[in-house]
Amino acid sequence: MSDETGSESSEGRTRGPGRGPAAAVVVLLSALAVLARSWGRRKAASERVTADEADVSADEAHVSAMAAAGVPEVPPTPAEALAAAHVMIRERFAAARAARDLPSRTDHFAALLRELAAHEAAEQTAYHGVVDARQRLAEEDEAARTIARLEQLGVDSEAYGLQLDLIREGVERHAQAEETQEMPEFLDRADQRQQRRFVALLKAAQRIAGQLSGTTFAEMHDAALATLGSSDEG
Repeated sequence: MSDETGSESSEGRTRGPGRGPAAAVVVLLSALAVLARSWGRRKAASERVTADEADVSADEAHVSAMAAAGVPEVPPTPAEALAAAHVMIRERFAAARAARDLPSRTDHFAALLRELAAHEAAEQTAYHGVVDARQRLAEEDEAARTIARLEQLGVDSEAYGLQLDLIREGVERHAQAEETQEMPEFLDRADQRQQRRFVALLKAAQRIAGQLSGTTFAEMHDAALATLGSSDEG
């Protein structure tokens, strides 16, 4: 009697509760439910990607059709061109700030300085004789002094990040003032030729930025002024 009871108890412990066919079915159904949810998420994501690709294809087809029909591309307004240039400068700042090794930091900082130098030269050329830009020029002079301090310290300085942040803060305040104060005044005063010239100069600045000569920001700025001034039709 005791042997049979012990055998049954041992078998019960081995099987344990919930180990029968019904439990196996529950586990299988749970697994199928998880797979179904996972497949549903993947399907939804795939559909979103397909929809996005369809939108891009439609846009490209529309642009191609417009070009084939001889419809000219609508140029950006001065305000749009200025805002786009400021976005580019913010991206340059972000890359220079994120760089960790010295070669990368050197390259990104130099690219930032060239972009800033060309942009400021374009603005100074375009605004001259149209609006009173003395306040913006004073801000640019202050930024140039801050840049010169960082150039003296070197990109390998422990103060690189802090100094770069100071430059970025000043440039950002300057950009906001340009977009909200100077640009409305420019649009109010400038005729269509001057507005087209403004857009053309900003585009030219982006083209020449990568080829500017000079090892310092001041030299790059002078080179940009000379290049844009010689090519300016206005």
